[in-house]
Amino acid sequence: FLEETRATAPGAFEALQRMTRRVSSQSGEGRSSSLPHFLIFPIHCYKHWCLAIVSSSDDEIRIDYLDSLGKHSDAAVQLLETFFKNCGWGPRPFCSNTSPSLPKRVVVYDQQVPQQTNGFDCGLYILHYAELFCRHFVRGNKNWPFSKDWFGQSEVEAKRGAIQYILTQMKYKNSTPPSSSIDVPSSPLSPCSPISPHFFSQPLPQTKRSPANPRRTFSVDDSAIMIDDA
Repeated sequence: FLEETRATAPGAFEALQRMTRRVSSQSGEGRSSSLPHFLIFPIHCYKHWCLAIVSSSDDEIRIDYLDSLGKHSDAAVQLLETFFKNCGWGPRPFCSNTSPSLPKRVVVYDQQVPQQTNGFDCGLYILHYAELFCRHFVRGNKNWPFSKDWFGQSEVEAKRGAIQYILTQMKYKNSTPPSSSIDVPSSPLSPCSPISPHFFSQPLPQTKRSPANPRRTFSVDDSAIMIDDA
């Protein structure tokens, strides 16, 4: 995940290079050419989790920004900008596929997505955003799936129960849990009680933008990241 200390820490960019080289070397054989390449960044800003999904076309990098509070923190996009401008990808600069002498532009889209109804479910929402997004494209869909009606609150509650179940199973993998101290859901999709509220220490600035229009664009110079759809 991405936060201020990780985005600027020594070795952060090198770590991403190692990861993407492995992905590049492993995705050549047996991979459908119809599947696009994506980078999915969980971002932590002001004690709040949001999600950025990065994809690339011939002349543009697209960043889809998903926030379960409908509020936008400029710090989240600034972290990505810092990451792009300080990270190299592969042996050549990040440039346009159709005009190699020109850099690609980066376009940020604030997407309209289902919203949390409390002050502590942002982490569950970004997990569900990422999971549904990946399933959508693995199934061969090429359109963007985002909308306010993408999924319901019941799915988030089910994911909470599934995570509780998995953690419980991990905790007691090699021992029998005391029946009086823990209640394991009968199904991985059984909902559980909400966790203690975790409210923000400071509010995030709120914006209202159409999902069809980019929020901002910025160019990437020779030191920036390269994403290849090939």
